[in-house]
Amino acid sequence: MVRLCETAAVLGKTVYFLGGSPGAAACAASRLSRELPLLRSLAWIARPNGFLDNPEECIRVASRIESARPDLLFVGLGAPKQEYWIERHAYLRPK
Repeated sequence: MVRLCETAAVLGKTVYFLGGSPGAAACAASRLSRELPLLRSLAWIARPNGFLDNPEECIRVASRIESARPDLLFVGLGAPKQEYWIERHAYLRPK
């Protein structure tokens, strides 16, 4: 992930983090923005536990990501939740 972010920074690409645990996505985004100051439009979102079982919340999350149109999306919800989420939201393609 760090190497992908390094490449994204050099190429001027944007990165978005979706994390499940409170603070996990923010921590990753903060650390990477300190270490890679050229990384553009670094965004993150953390959702409350159980959001995957809430269709309305899943729609809100997908809409925010779709609006941001990141070049890279990192999903850290834990296995196998993140794999299921990615499969259901495969339509969220990069720019």
